Amino acid sequence: SDILLKSEIIGRVQICSDMQLLYVRLKQYAIITFAIIIGSFFAASLLALRLHRVISDPISRLIGAAHHISSHKDYSVRVPVSNTGPGDEIDTLVTTFNQMLENIQAHERFLETSRENLEIKVQERTMELRDEMNERIKAQEKIEAEKEKAKQYLDIIGGILVAIDSNGKITLINRKGCEVLEREEKDIIGKEWFELAIPENQRKLVRSTFQSIMAG
Repeated sequence: SDILLKSEIIGRVQICSDMQLLYVRLKQYAIITFAIIIGSFFAASLLALRLHRVISDPISRLIGAAHHISSHKDYSVRVPVSNTGPGDEIDTLVTTFNQMLENIQAHERFLETSRENLEIKVQERTMELRDEMNERIKAQEKIEAEKEKAKQYLDIIGGILVAIDSNGKITLINRKGCEVLEREEKDIIGKEWFELAIPENQRKLVRSTFQSIMAG
């Protein structure tokens, strides 16, 4: 740069600078910046890996537990909680899933207990009904034996012996009665006595008299 005095050049000034120091500092800054970028990349990678484990591992355990339950119907399995921190959404999901399994397992135990109790009651009632049926069979056999014995006594009688109900239908007849009517016992039981044994011209009077007697 020129130095002027009254429009006359009396000298020149030249400024020189050594750029080597600036280049060294720029190189240092570049190295530091590169190191920061590399460090940030590794830190971001580690953080991403950590987040992947925190999120994917519980999800994988949930999927494995769900597959096991679906295949084996085993509701006793539980997914471990990582306890990574209070209020963690993944842990909340795992805890809720485990609570749901506990509720289902409790319901299954209740149903199993109810089924066992019902089977016991059915067995007890079946035994009671079997005993009642046996008692009825024995009572019926006893009645049939008594009837057969009574019928044997009735058949010994030489005259006709007939039992009729309040409607005039035959409920019992001895052998002599069957011989007189010339019919088998099975063809007589349940038929109306007046129709079988009373002449038609006397039937109305006899039936009327019978009904009056039954009415008291």
